[in-house]
Amino acid sequence: REKRYLPDFMTVQYHPTALKLLIAQGLVRMVKAGHQQEDYSETARYALTDAAYTQLPVSSLTDRDFNIGKRDEVIRLRDIEGRLARYSDTQETNAMRSNLHRLNDLLEGTDIALTRQANPLTDFDDKYSGERTDLYRIFNKGSFQQGGRFYGGWWQHARRSLRPYITINGEPTVEADFKGLHPAILFAKSKLEIPLDPYSLVPGVADSEALREHAKTTFLALLNADRGTSEPRNFDTAAFGITAEAFRRRVKGAFPMLPGVFGTGIGRYLQYEDSVMAERVMLHFADKNVPVLPVHDSFIIAAEHMDELVRVMQSVFYDRYGQMPKITLKASA
Repeated sequence: REKRYLPDFMTVQYHPTALKLLIAQGLVRMVKAGHQQEDYSETARYALTDAAYTQLPVSSLTDRDFNIGKRDEVIRLRDIEGRLARYSDTQETNAMRSNLHRLNDLLEGTDIALTRQANPLTDFDDKYSGERTDLYRIFNKGSFQQGGRFYGGWWQHARRSLRPYITINGEPTVEADFKGLHPAILFAKSKLEIPLDPYSLVPGVADSEALREHAKTTFLALLNADRGTSEPRNFDTAAFGITAEAFRRRVKGAFPMLPGVFGTGIGRYLQYEDSVMAERVMLHFADKNVPVLPVHDSFIIAAEHMDELVRVMQSVFYDRYGQMPKITLKASA
């Protein structure tokens, strides 16, 4: 019901009218009915009918045939149930929105492509919905101090194996990543030296990339959860010689120097902090008309700007936390 999230190009009146016409012509069918609660609603879902596939030239369409409009509201606040919530604009939200429009205008005029053919079913996650470039920020739990990360760019849904094939305005790219960003922030805030790889503190992780990935996802899940977590998921007990539950305990026990951080939801506040740094990084380059593609706590940029990107990432982190972070680089394929 919050009007700020409704698109300008389609009113409530026009939408059901268009649907009724499509249904009457046998081109669209309802898959799942929506429902209205006292304070929110859930949308119904529709799909093309078999008749539509014979009457319309859908077999020859690709995602490039669809014009994906810009999102009208780029600053999104979710309530404790994860629903889009109402809020009043402040100087802060207006500034964030203005910065996002500036970044999106730059991205709109940028040619972001791939040097190899991509398969939407295998090269992207299940949230991929076409080649959008406009970004938006999502804040959580009804607070503008939780979340705030940048979402929306199609490259964020690309598998890691595909991202090295991304080009910007025809130029090869690099991806720079804060190594172990959230634990690094916690170490810095506690006035402790940041380890070269915080996740390697978990016993047995240093010699196994797969186990390190489980340590990372489990650590972050424990930070984000208000209580416990079901991570690590898809854990191969036979291969690792330890149960998922025991490994979760191992992760918890590996960070006695960071007491009281697990099961508190502190991860959402850390996401806000890393989103502030991400905004600073992208605005620095926007001042030079250089586009940057954010992937939460990493950034894709034309390879010629690699050294400057590393310096800027280190600078924004040092300004906040007084330590120099470790940056990892992945070059184009």
